[in-house]
Amino acid sequence: MNWTTLAAAFIGGIFGGGLGSLVSYMQLRTNRQAGARSQQWQDAGLIADLWDLLAAIQPERRGMNLSPDLAEEGQKSAVLDERQQQVGKELMRLAAGHPAGEVRHIARPLSSALARAASASEWHVRDLRTSSSHDLQDSLARAQSAHAEAVDLAQQLERAVKDAGSR
Repeated sequence: MNWTTLAAAFIGGIFGGGLGSLVSYMQLRTNRQAGARSQQWQDAGLIADLWDLLAAIQPERRGMNLSPDLAEEGQKSAVLDERQQQVGKELMRLAAGHPAGEVRHIARPLSSALARAASASEWHVRDLRTSSSHDLQDSLARAQSAHAEAVDLAQQLERAVKDAGSR
């Protein structure tokens, strides 16, 4: 038995196996990064819808855009309610199965905060039609507070999604 041949075969086997393993690891890492970027892109669509909805239900904006036509205002409210339910459902989907724990942790309370903000904004619009100015200040303050909470959580979610995609 030639020890040189045996040593060469052993070293060749180690390097050959190591090279194959290294290539496999690099491919796995590339696939994971591509998957994270793909997930981040999908999440970005939800984040865009979320910010658009938060702008639409902002209490001051709803008040300034109040229509004297009850039917038109009812239609606007129905559209906003449908959008809030759709975004809320997507947030609950994130809460149930997003790969990043921080995103899951923020999505559920954001869904609830979004529902409260939309409801408070709707009540503020109703109060604008029927209440005294003192009641309006309370109504506006409640709506602004609920909206600010939803905006804060939306900012946290956006940061968490960006962080999850960069890992």
